[in-house]
Amino acid sequence: MDISSASKRIKNMFNKCNVNSKKSNMSNKHSAIITRGGKIYSIGFNNTRTRHNKINNIFATHAEVHALTRLKEKKKCVLCE
Repeated sequence: MDISSASKRIKNMFNKCNVNSKKSNMSNKHSAIITRGGKIYSIGFNNTRTRHNKINNIFATHAEVHALTRLKEKKKCVLCE
């Protein structure tokens, strides 16, 4: 996507998304932003999580799931505002 003609607000969101994706510990780094009315409510990134049982398997948390989890932890209702 060419964002050269996007508004300053959109460019700012893309920049925050890019910076946030670098927090990922995975080889393919992704980020997700939850917004409403131009306001950022939550940002997440993909990462690995381990589950210990007989075999140590590695699972990935998607960026959008991470953003939703962080929003839930903040106990914010985006639709209520």
